[in-house]
Order: sequence, then C-alpha cells, then structure tokens
Amino acid sequence: MPPSLLEQLPEIIAAGRKQAAHILRNLEAYGGTVLQTREMVMPANGVAAGATQDLETGWTGRLIHGDNLAAMAALLAGDEQMPSLRGKLDLIYIDPPFDSRSDYHMKVALPDPMRPARTTQIRRQAYSDVWRGGTASYLAMLVPRLILMRELLADTGSIYVHLDWHAGHYVKVILDDIMGRQNLRNEIVWCYHGPGSPRMRQFNRKHDHIYWYSKSDAWTFNADDVRMPLSGPLGGGWAGIDRAALAQRGKIPEDWWEMAVAARLRVDGIRRTGYATEKPNALLERIIQASSGPGALVADFFGGSGAFAYNAERLSRNWISVDIGAAACLTARKRLAGHGARPFLYQTARSHPAPTDQSSSGTRGHRLPQAASRQHLLLHPVDRRINSGQETLQVRLKNYVLPSPQANELDADDRSRLHAVADADPLALIEYWAVDPDYDGKLFRSIWQSHRSGPAHAGQALRVSTLAVLRLPRKHGPRQVCIRAVDVLGLETEVVLRAEASA
Repeated sequence: MPPSLLEQLPEIIAAGRKQAAHILRNLEAYGGTVLQTREMVMPANGVAAGATQDLETGWTGRLIHGDNLAAMAALLAGDEQMPSLRGKLDLIYIDPPFDSRSDYHMKVALPDPMRPARTTQIRRQAYSDVWRGGTASYLAMLVPRLILMRELLADTGSIYVHLDWHAGHYVKVILDDIMGRQNLRNEIVWCYHGPGSPRMRQFNRKHDHIYWYSKSDAWTFNADDVRMPLSGPLGGGWAGIDRAALAQRGKIPEDWWEMAVAARLRVDGIRRTGYATEKPNALLERIIQASSGPGALVADFFGGSGAFAYNAERLSRNWISVDIGAAACLTARKRLAGHGARPFLYQTARSHPAPTDQSSSGTRGHRLPQAASRQHLLLHPVDRRINSGQETLQVRLKNYVLPSPQANELDADDRSRLHAVADADPLALIEYWAVDPDYDGKLFRSIWQSHRSGPAHAGQALRVSTLAVLRLPRKHGPRQVCIRAVDVLGLETEVVLRAEASA
C-alpha cells in the first residue's frame, strides 16, 4: 500500500526546506537579473497626464508577473535600485490555489457584431488548480514558498493564509512547522451564503479558513481599527464599567466573519473585475487594518485580480503583488490604473536556472507573454501641436490584426465568436493600451492609459478609448512616442513612432 499523505508530509517538508535553503544560499544569483521592469504605470484615469515625475525617492508599488518563488528570491536578494527586503514586510496575505482539482476561467464580454445592443462572451482561462502529482505536489509547491515568505516578514509581521476544506488541514500542519505552532494567532472562519446543488447529500460548504500566524511573540494588532458594533445589549457583570462608552467603542470581531462573496454581490458599490475566486474588499480591508498601519509594506504572492493590492493602496499601505497568470496581472494592472493608484511598477520575474518546482505544479501557470510583431497594431500618424510653452499630443488607434495562434487557446465556439468580432470591430479586442510620449528605449513610462471594463454590466465600456490626448510641457526637437497594447487574450504589442512638431 502506498504511503498516506500524512505519512508523506515529513518528506514533503524536508524537501521544501532543502529547496528553500538552496535558494537562500545562492541569493546573489537572483539580484538584479530576475526582476525586469516592463512599465512604470502612472495612472491617468483616461485623462491627459502631465510630465513624468521623479519617482526615485520613496516606495513604488510593484505588480510582478511570474513565478512567485523567483520573485521572492529576487526581493530577498535586492539589487542596485532596491535593497534586500529580508525582514522588511509587515504583512503577507496569500490566497493560493485550494487544490480544488478545477480550472477557473474569466468571462470576457465583447460587442456582438450581429446585435449591436447586446454582448457576446468568450471564456479565457484564469488559472488551473490541477496538480499532476495530486495533493502531495500541491503541498510540495507551497512549502518552499512559505519558508521564503517567513524570511521576508519583519519580526513583528504576520502572515494570513487563505484556504478551504480541500487541503487547509494539511497546510496548517506545515504552517505549524514553518511558523511555529505557538505563533498561531487565529484560525479565522469566513462564512458566506450561496445556493447549493439540489442533489447535495451533505451540508452546503460555505466557509473558508484563514490561518493567521505571527513571526514572533510580538506582533501588530490594531484593535481599534477593526472594532464593530455590539451585536446586542450588554448583559450583567459589568459593574463599574461605563456601559455607554463600551457600547460606543464597539467590540473586537470574533474569529468567524460573515461577509458576502465578491463574485455574487456588489455589497459596497464597488465594481467587480469578474476574476474567478476574487475575495471581497471588506475581508481584505479588515486584515490589512488589523495587522499593518499606514505606510507599512504589505504583500500578496498569489495576487490574482489585485484585490489585496487595490485595498492596500486605498488604505495608504505600500504593496507588492505577484501572480504567474497573465490574465491576473492584466486584471490587476487595469484595476490599479483605473482607480487612481499612485505610480507603480509592472515587472516580470524571469525564470532562473536555479531549481524550482514548476514541473511539479501540474497545469498551473502561464508563460510570460511575448510581444507581437508591430504590424498587428496600426496607428494614425501622431498629431503634435505646439502652443507657447505647452504642446498637445494626439495618438489614435487605427486597426488591430489578431495573431491567429493566440486564438487556439479557445474552444471552437469561442474562437468563432472572437473572429467574428475581429472581422467587424477589431479595435474592440484591445483590452488595455498606454502611451509614453518620451520613450528612452529602456523603461516604458505610461502617463496615459485606457482599458475596457470588466464583465458586462449596464453602463460598462466594452471598448477602449481609441484616442489619447496628452497635454505636456513643450519639448524642443522630435519626440519618440511608444504605444503598448494588450489584447483580450493577453498578447502585448509595442509600436514606437517619431513625432515631429507642427505649428
């Protein structure tokens, strides 16, 4: 009889510790070579932006596309632009795959060429939670990553690991080993409602587990930032206590939280992205406020739709978000840019020859996107006009030609819908595009962006703006204007144009 998963755990943990130790011994191999900056995003919310600002001082948010093991190694190593972050993170929240043995998709709404008032949809894979070696390989993926996360945590830092019934009990044993059983602060149960199958033969599974561990016996907990109203009148036994003041102050929440699922209910008036398994803002806000303060450095190494980074930005925290999925990182980039975030870096984590466990992680993950040849994106000539000490730059999209190999990722019906839209309205396939009016050939600084909205709800835009208008300080001589676009399948295209001044 093969060994049970419980019998395999010591070997899985030992192998993960060995892999993490190898990375930690060889951090110099990761410094300055793994993280490559693709874009400095300077959100403009679709409004003409001013000149590029100096961002050399202070922290700049980082949205990283790639394997989080390589990304964390690079953050531990540091480089000339960023010192090592070892022991610097105040809070880590992760919502990794749950070992659910399922594939998750995003619905991409497109204009219906046959019915102008309606939409058509295609499904794009968000991520796969299928593991070639079963639960053992899933746990083997997590162990070295959790060890590197602990290395990144400050002594007063905390980690929240969000899981469910599939493998949470095994991961808790691993966390006890890595973080120390004595450092378990809470096992939080997030409860929610939802329909179940009419043929269900057990109780409806409607809760997740969030394991909160501190790194040491000194940790941050901002009780007054997370208090909530009392659930009822105070009973007896409060002699000498100002009951009115206590009621006004509220209580610290219990370790079970009842909050609506983000994908089903818009309970806070904030538009959802449509990304599979997105978590509600209220849940993330409570975690961020409880275990960090304004200006703290927080991270999510399974970033998904960017919900954690968005809430961290909204709450004035400095943040890092990492995900291996192209769809996830594009969703996060759109979300942050569209909600007026401070300037942030979009980076890629290059795979490194040092051993990683990508081969053991089943079908999870996506290759980094390759740039299309420039003939796929066509533009009108850039219109540049000088007026005294200012100038106006107009960049207009003309056409987009979908590279056919990309559509092979879709099933036959979705591929047919996609090609119908490509024939009738090709620019409707542009998901996101941005402009750098002074491209230096090294760092793309986008000071203007436009993107499509998420799932098809009333009033949401299904097309990007095809005209970028930038009002800039006057510059003598020609400008080198760079335009980058990403289509609905995640393919990135870049075009560089020379813009001469006209009267």
